[in-house]
Amino acid sequence: MKKVYYSISEAAQHAGLAPHVLRYWETVFPQLQPRKSKGGARLYQEHDLGQIRQIKHLLYEKGYTIKGAKRLLRQGMAYSPEPAPLNSEDVILETKQALRDILNLLG
Repeated sequence: MKKVYYSISEAAQHAGLAPHVLRYWETVFPQLQPRKSKGGARLYQEHDLGQIRQIKHLLYEKGYTIKGAKRLLRQGMAYSPEPAPLNSEDVILETKQALRDILNLLG
């Protein structure tokens, strides 16, 4: 039986990811914005789980960078058959930015 709302730990388990990955993705993917309870707890719905699956597919299976995945999701082309070519300089710059973003989240 499907639930209406899932906690972040349930959503992360469903996707095979750690909860901190979902929290990070919320900061870089505007499409992923779960509701929040009055207490601030994230409440994921089925459409949020679908967004998580799309993002995971693009990043982990298709090999897109975060920038490339954001572009595809914005254009509504989440399951493009060809991954974007990776330029080593772009990968390094994006990795540095992702690490800066994570440090900012951690305080």
